Amino acid sequence: KLGVTLNSTSIIGYFGTPIETITPTVRGGSGITYSVSPTLPTGLSISLAGVISGTPTETKTATTYTETATYSSFTTGTATFSLTILKGDSSVTTPTISPSSPILGQALTFTSTVTSVNSRATLTGTISFKNALGTLLCETTTITIGVASCSYTPLTTDTFTVRAFYSGMTYIDSSTSTALTVVPTKANPSITAATTTPVIRNIDTATITATIVTGTATNATGTVSFAVGSSA
Repeated sequence: KLGVTLNSTSIIGYFGTPIETITPTVRGGSGITYSVSPTLPTGLSISLAGVISGTPTETKTATTYTETATYSSFTTGTATFSLTILKGDSSVTTPTISPSSPILGQALTFTSTVTSVNSRATLTGTISFKNALGTLLCETTTITIGVASCSYTPLTTDTFTVRAFYSGMTYIDSSTSTALTVVPTKANPSITAATTTPVIRNIDTATITATIVTGTATNATGTVSFAVGSSA
């Protein structure tokens, strides 16, 4: 009977991350073939030299496996090991905003980054940005090297908070960021006035047009007053 030992007999791995390599040492012969049962998780394989390695693409509860070394059909040896494959974790950062000083009616861009400590899998899914009431402000499924952004336009000057929510994947946990406080302010518009009549006499009637520039996508509303002199 062949004597078979393994460098590790209890392995915990994570989805999307290469496992610790399992290598056999066999005493009693050369020209040995190897097999393992039951079937390894998807992404793992056993080499001709009996080495078990790979990157798991599914999770697996703790399972005992048997590796068998065979020298001719009559001489064998076995060793067992326990293998567990866990879901990957995730962490999403507190949103940042651009521009950093939000203005009523001006589009804001929220940006957060999602990462995983124990999984090297490419993270996909949805990152949603919500206020303290859980109201969706915006969301995106475009995650580029962990970074996701989307836009929201505040319609009041009420202070609000925003958090990022990562949906997770089949084998990656979801996560929630800490909150960012956003304080929108009113726009500081500029106003210019002009008349089509260059010289106005007492008996003339002139049309004066005021142009208000808010600097945002929101049109100005309200009342414009005209007065003679330097101030209204």
